[in-house]
Amino acid sequence: MLRLMDQDSAIDAKVVKISTNADIKVELPAVVGQSSLPMSGKYKIKCETPDGQISYTPSIEYKDDLQKVTWYVMDYCKGMYDKL
Repeated sequence: MLRLMDQDSAIDAKVVKISTNADIKVELPAVVGQSSLPMSGKYKIKCETPDGQISYTPSIEYKDDLQKVTWYVMDYCKGMYDKL
């Protein structure tokens, strides 16, 4: 069953690893309201190391579970293996 969310959603979430801690920043959209129709398709996660190296996960389907997404991040993002 597909349905609209009745709460706010975020447009960006940035996680920066600092030593053994993480700094998480979440930005709300400029206009906050009810979500659009449920997502479909695929997306990639962009990872950036403190020294500026950028890597991406392979395409992830919107319905993939957390275990698969975690595996992609640990396997394809530099410096993230065994950190999640």
